[in-house]
Amino acid sequence: MNRKTLCPFLASALVAVLSSPESIADTTDPQAYSWSEEYAGTALDLSGYDLSLSDEFDADSVTPDSGAGPWYAPVHASYGAAKFDVPGANNQTYSISNGVLTIRATKDTDGWHGGNIETVNQAGAGFAQRYGYFEARMKFPNMPGAWPGFWLKSQEEHTNLAIVRPEIDIVEWYGGDPRGLHSTVHLWPPAPKYLKPGGLSKPWSKSNYKGEAGLAAEWHTYGALISPQFVIIYLDRKEVARFPTLDEYKVALYPLVSLTLYEQDVSKAVSPFELQVDYVKVYSLRIPKPPSSVIAQ
Repeated sequence: MNRKTLCPFLASALVAVLSSPESIADTTDPQAYSWSEEYAGTALDLSGYDLSLSDEFDADSVTPDSGAGPWYAPVHASYGAAKFDVPGANNQTYSISNGVLTIRATKDTDGWHGGNIETVNQAGAGFAQRYGYFEARMKFPNMPGAWPGFWLKSQEEHTNLAIVRPEIDIVEWYGGDPRGLHSTVHLWPPAPKYLKPGGLSKPWSKSNYKGEAGLAAEWHTYGALISPQFVIIYLDRKEVARFPTLDEYKVALYPLVSLTLYEQDVSKAVSPFELQVDYVKVYSLRIPKPPSSVIAQ
């Protein structure tokens, strides 16, 4: 194979790998699969990847759902014991200063308030990416009841109620929980009118727990590499565990960052507490381009 045919071959081969519908997981029985720590501790290698999204929060980038983004708040319905606020002058839930985004949880006369930001709005517009590496550098609040999270969700779920909705929780931190880092893969059923016989009719999830001292009140990076074969979770760019990539995860995914309150620890929480985010970055696998002389032919 000469050079003129080799470069397009490599490019097409990489495209085929990234778009392949093949999976080592059979989604007809996701319970048959589990998390593996066989490669725990392996360092992340981003050679061959390009930065596709980067927000270091040097400027205000959080807007209401009807705004221009790139972060929309809130989009996801409130969960936990806090109501998600809309950004604006009347609240201090979201603030950016000195290159750090702060999401603040507070208790008011009407209860607890928290925040949620994501890069896709309710109309399904915004940033999402199929496969690649998603990472956030964050500092968790050292407070019982705190429930910060960094998730990936499907862009299509905003426009197609018939799909089984995937969710990958790269990390959730429950203040006061000694198990430390929680990572979970989810599948959520479609809207009731679209349920099919034999299809997913109730939520499914599998979690991996890793005891990690010092996650609260310290800066760490939390990431996930999504490939056609595995969902791989990273802490400080070292592998924690991996899970087979179900077909439902082979779609355009977008990042979500949130701070709410864990219901079981509400009585222990003291207002206010904060989640700090230094940056969110996403990387895509670089696809080699053939030389211009080959393209011309």
